[in-house]
Amino acid sequence: MDYLATSGTLVFPAFSTEQGVTVAVVGDLILEAPEETFTVELTNPVETTIADGTGLGTIRDNEVCEGPNLLVNPSAERRGSGAEIPGWTHADGSDWQRRFLTPAAGDPEPVDGRFTFFAGSSGYSELYQDVDVRAFPSTGEQVFAFEGFVRTLDEELPDVLRVRVEYRDAGNLQVLDAYDSGDVMSVLDWTRLEDVRTAPAGTGWIRVSLTATRFTGEDADAFVDALGLRSHRAPTLTIDDVQVTEGDSGVTDAVFTVALSCAWEHPVDVGYVTADDTALADEDYLTTGGHLSFPVGTTDQTLTVPVVGDEVEEPTETFVVDLYNPVSSGGLVVLDPEGVGTILDDDFCQRSHGYWKTDEEVWPVDWLEMGGVEYEFEELMAFLEYNGPDATLVLAKQLVATKLNLARGSEPSILPVVEDADTFLAVYPPGSNPRGEDREYGLGLKTQLDSYNTACPDEGGGGNGGGNGNGNGNGKG
Repeated sequence: MDYLATSGTLVFPAFSTEQGVTVAVVGDLILEAPEETFTVELTNPVETTIADGTGLGTIRDNEVCEGPNLLVNPSAERRGSGAEIPGWTHADGSDWQRRFLTPAAGDPEPVDGRFTFFAGSSGYSELYQDVDVRAFPSTGEQVFAFEGFVRTLDEELPDVLRVRVEYRDAGNLQVLDAYDSGDVMSVLDWTRLEDVRTAPAGTGWIRVSLTATRFTGEDADAFVDALGLRSHRAPTLTIDDVQVTEGDSGVTDAVFTVALSCAWEHPVDVGYVTADDTALADEDYLTTGGHLSFPVGTTDQTLTVPVVGDEVEEPTETFVVDLYNPVSSGGLVVLDPEGVGTILDDDFCQRSHGYWKTDEEVWPVDWLEMGGVEYEFEELMAFLEYNGPDATLVLAKQLVATKLNLARGSEPSILPVVEDADTFLAVYPPGSNPRGEDREYGLGLKTQLDSYNTACPDEGGGGNGGGNGNGNGNGKG
């Protein structure tokens, strides 16, 4: 399996001093022990004696088993409350923020998603995340790879960025090793930073920290995006999240994938079972459980949970699939043992802005992002109540309703118009009152959103923008 058995006879002609023995090593794409050995034995010497009759052959495994990104919120796409950036910690005095980049307004293209990390206004600012890697072998053989993209602005004295990746002990106190980018200025384009290294024995935590120093202006014009920290020498087991539309009757399968990060030399067996979240077993989905087996070299298996269809209008509901009791020969890391199943209701018909204005208790969310800006409930309600001529504000009113409809589960054909509306509001924020062709373009988007929001038949509530908790409020307001 690892090498081809070889035997034969070596003949040393007169006056020769050495001969070679060739053993063919078999290559594969399966993660194995870092080193495996075999021996070559010399026997039956003629006209000589054997001083050392055993040769040791060492096969070094060169497979890279790249696991999923261990960093939470690696591109600053997730929103927190206030100045919080989910997954990250501000050091004292830090002013790191999430920054929406709008290429149409002259911003650089983000590397990933729509947001980046932005250093803010502090003269010196630090943001960090501690990653718990105690589930990985800490024998000094585990390899981790870091990458990230940084950019600064072209100023008289450009501000600088620094990224540091510290490998820390199990108590998260002592730094055992570190990658340090040093101060970086990148004024023309994104610069990729990368580092691959073996974690020292005893590593239990990895800290990724972002620091920025301001030299010019009122802001530290430093951006970071698309950060990644991945294991390279351990098989990891994960289960994905799934969305499924329930249907009007019968059952619809929610198919989850359980994945190993690479082909491995050991078989794996793992159990799974469903559990309620907001969805109820045997009413919204059917209770499911069992075992999945991964033969040697297999990287994924699927499991199916039947979702029960009906014609009852319901909110979006969720259930979970838990992995338990993984069995292998050792070294397996279970990174994500819980898959979330989201059941999308297909019985909801979109409502007008008037409905959402008067039926706040049924809002599926209490904040929305529009044009790269995040608005809280009170601000969204102010948009819904606007009745003036400003094209940006009437567009925002309809966009709030559309996004609430989509969050509630309405059909998504309007998404291209939503994207255009977001782009428009990023260039012309609500209240900027554009004129001429720009105004007409904004009003055209508003008309499309209004048609979508009022397309469903009136079911008995809220004509002319009204509605109550029992009506649908599909009339225009």
